[in-house]
Amino acid sequence: MKCVRCQKNPATVKLTRIVKGKVVELNLCQTCAAEVSPFQKKLAAAQGLNALIAHLFKAEEAKKKTEDAEESAAAKIDLKCPSCGLSFQAYKRTLMVGCEYCYDAFGEPLLTDLRKIHGSVQHAGRSPVSRRETPPPPKSIDQLRLELQKAIELEDFERATLLRDQIRALQTND
Repeated sequence: MKCVRCQKNPATVKLTRIVKGKVVELNLCQTCAAEVSPFQKKLAAAQGLNALIAHLFKAEEAKKKTEDAEESAAAKIDLKCPSCGLSFQAYKRTLMVGCEYCYDAFGEPLLTDLRKIHGSVQHAGRSPVSRRETPPPPKSIDQLRLELQKAIELEDFERATLLRDQIRALQTND
């Protein structure tokens, strides 16, 4: 079916209007529909947006192909850890290193994988319990009183105030 307005292009839009209480249907091409209806102008703009989104997806796919090519080139590297003997290809299959020296042996390709997986190569989490510092044992009231006297003699009143508060806290707990 051809456009009823220009009689040249195929009709792709069916425009329905109510004129004086009667339903009037027009079969128009995209160009004529954009000229007649303000809504079709918005649709044409949206199609431009769709084209932009499609272009962005294509660019992202091209970037991914480039990254995959870089990964495959890195996978072809014949690296081995001098300590545990793990090959780079074995690491890529399992994504597990064999020992702490693998990080130095595999270098930048390993860091690239860590950035992809974790988002960073700097550890910012908790440390194992065995590595945490244990807090010093609480001081007795007598030790705190001696320190308080020294602080008063040295006229270190801020420290004296803190020590006084610690003594009071220990006395209320007893």
